[in-house]
Amino acid sequence: TAAATAAATAAGGGGDTHHQHRPPQRQSKYVSLWLQSQASAAFGLDIHPAAEIGAGIMFDHGTGIVIGETAKIGDNCTFLHGVTLGGTGKHHGDRHPKVGRDVLIGAGANILGNIRIGDGAKIGAGSVVLKSIPHGCTAVGSPAKIVGFAGERRPGSSMDSTLAKNVPIGGLDDSTRDSVGSSDSSVSVSVTGTKSTADMSDDLDTDESSSSSPQTKVSADKEKQITVEEESSLVGRGLPEKKKKKTKTRSGLDKSFCAFRNFQCKNLPCGAVSFQCLSKMLSNYCTEEEIGEVYVTLLKLNPKYGYIPVDVFLKKFPEVAQKYTSLDNHQ
Repeated sequence: TAAATAAATAAGGGGDTHHQHRPPQRQSKYVSLWLQSQASAAFGLDIHPAAEIGAGIMFDHGTGIVIGETAKIGDNCTFLHGVTLGGTGKHHGDRHPKVGRDVLIGAGANILGNIRIGDGAKIGAGSVVLKSIPHGCTAVGSPAKIVGFAGERRPGSSMDSTLAKNVPIGGLDDSTRDSVGSSDSSVSVSVTGTKSTADMSDDLDTDESSSSSPQTKVSADKEKQITVEEESSLVGRGLPEKKKKKTKTRSGLDKSFCAFRNFQCKNLPCGAVSFQCLSKMLSNYCTEEEIGEVYVTLLKLNPKYGYIPVDVFLKKFPEVAQKYTSLDNHQ
């Protein structure tokens, strides 16, 4: 066959020259849009052709699911019916949610905006998520707030829609609701530390003695209590001056959407680092998503407390910050 083709080419002066020199076809999106339209009519869901979807995804029932153009979904996630990964209507470009691996999203949940749902997170049915949810957290409500940690390693596969395996976090009750959004900054933190924690989670793989970790030191002549502003300025001395990543100040309305608004930040014992305190320390250098990941990772070491003891913070913060933020070794 090869010899015959070569002979025909030689005899015909190169064969079908029109076919060989045909200009490349421009990529068309009309076929993908037509397939999307047909799938929407047949199955009652709307998935944009440009959305990035991983392997092992299950759409339970599928009816009413909407996934936007710039949305991304990791492997082994489960979506129940009526889930929306949409935009806010006020942004262009990259404007849809990013969902990590092994995530479970309950029926009727709406996740809006360019936010991230971390690996192994669980979103309760009917929730409206407007802020990023860190890995391994359970979030419910409208606007959604964190109510604990997922008890399963892979919630997307276990399908516990009742949240029966939720691991509670100490201090989350109605009396502390919206306290993160309060203008009162009377949170006190001891600079001398508390008793060392007995239980340390295996969530961190980094060697504690690594010399490449960023250094964070807090010193004092005697035990005293300091306010959040003082703590923020104290920790800030170890960080070089640089431009803020975000110059806009969060409004009171924006704070009411915070997923951590139900966490304690008042009347904490000595040695407590709250989410509000950590946000003030890192807000000039890290995004809200990065701060949430750092806080949750440290909180998982002792979830029953509902805060981070200062000795745990000083011991574990460098390696956690190096893993989840863009802070360099010096910072």
